[in-house]
Amino acid sequence: DPEYIKECLENVEKMQALYINGDRAVALIKATEDPEYIKECLENVEKMQALYINGDRAVNLIKETGDSEYIKEKWLENVKKMQALGIEGRNAVILIKATKDIEYIKKLLKNKEKTKALNIQDFHAIELIRTVEEKEPGYIKEYIKNHIKNRKINELESTFLAQAIIMTGDAEFIDYCENSDVLNHETREILDRFTKMPPVTLPDKMTIGVEIESEGLASREEIAGIIGNLSWKLKPDDTLDDGIEAVPSSGLTPSTAGDEIYGACKALCLSGQTISERCGGHIHIGADYLTDLQDWKNLRTIWNDTEKILYIISNRKGEIPRKGVLVYARPISGNDESKQETINLENESDLEKFIVGTKIIQGTRYSGINYCNVGRKEKNTIEFRLPNGTLDPTTWIENINFFGGLVRVSHELSKIMLKSEEQRTEEEKKMLYNYEVIQMEQDERKVAEALIGLCVSQEQMQTYLDRYDAVSYTHLTLPTIA
Repeated sequence: DPEYIKECLENVEKMQALYINGDRAVALIKATEDPEYIKECLENVEKMQALYINGDRAVNLIKETGDSEYIKEKWLENVKKMQALGIEGRNAVILIKATKDIEYIKKLLKNKEKTKALNIQDFHAIELIRTVEEKEPGYIKEYIKNHIKNRKINELESTFLAQAIIMTGDAEFIDYCENSDVLNHETREILDRFTKMPPVTLPDKMTIGVEIESEGLASREEIAGIIGNLSWKLKPDDTLDDGIEAVPSSGLTPSTAGDEIYGACKALCLSGQTISERCGGHIHIGADYLTDLQDWKNLRTIWNDTEKILYIISNRKGEIPRKGVLVYARPISGNDESKQETINLENESDLEKFIVGTKIIQGTRYSGINYCNVGRKEKNTIEFRLPNGTLDPTTWIENINFFGGLVRVSHELSKIMLKSEEQRTEEEKKMLYNYEVIQMEQDERKVAEALIGLCVSQEQMQTYLDRYDAVSYTHLTLPTIA
């Protein structure tokens, strides 16, 4: 009975007493199936606030009216009203898209004052630009060319500009922008990292997995259509805002990982997906590469002695660990070291029991290194959860090479330890020396050099040393070791 529902809705105190607010109140208002009544409710801002109908809930109701002109005139043109109900940023973008008016969207994109008032940042605007591009192919190129012509191109945030250029999908245009003298260094560097990826340098027998987390308004069907023949699964991620997690359908190999990751990152960029501080960039390495007890002991020793450094060097140069890293990638070394006496590291012959003991020490899977998948038939992996989320394929490859290298060297050290001093090559002696340095040296920079030297080749070392140097000397509060 719509009239009875309306009568109930008029008594806010009664609604509050019955805990009918938020999503429940929205559902009740929508149940009247009366667009004019919905508008009447929305106009009463105080009532909406009293019923906790704000942000995405308010947007949900406004869209329910199905009236494009109403959305524009009564809401989008009334910034104070929008702000009163917390309709800003991503929620404002959703409302703008709901108008389905391409000319209006183009007009808003030019109105920097209004977009700023509605907290529509560049990474939000990506979705609006993509919406226009779908209806008017070539719009993004014109958008970028106009900024170049008006000498305002570098007023755009570098990550946003690089993604917009990539979203054109035009190799010649991307090349033109990359080689022009109008883009600032940071934007050109981001484009380079997307178009000039390093190779994966891990052993052929090692398997690789990744979880590419992103946020945005694109549907999984839209993204899947762009990914095409590449083998990826897309699933919602409730820890993010409009989050999607892309994972390979099966394990990647060193020969396939580069192309697959590039294709997935490109598809997500073309779909208008973006990265936030909530996103992680988790990497899985096949646990079957470690074949005996000493391999696992080596891995745990390296991790425990270098954990703080690992937090520093897990992200692109100059990028600090995300805010949620201590929630979803907690330090483990302190806990591990304090409880190692519960496992006999010298005489334990049952590898399966040793791994079970390691999992118990770890506790939750939300650790920087996650052993919980080890031994699972469908997903026998060691997961590294430290890196931030990214759509930069070069960062993905760099992190895969590093964490895969950590697993590789844990295995190789075991074989070297079985050799006599005379049998060891100079390179093998250097590896053992670095292994000792990370356990004994007090100078953190020297420990970082030893760690990086163990995990990657001489030619690759500078990338990770740059990461360390860019972050270690800031006033950043790094994760506290448990």
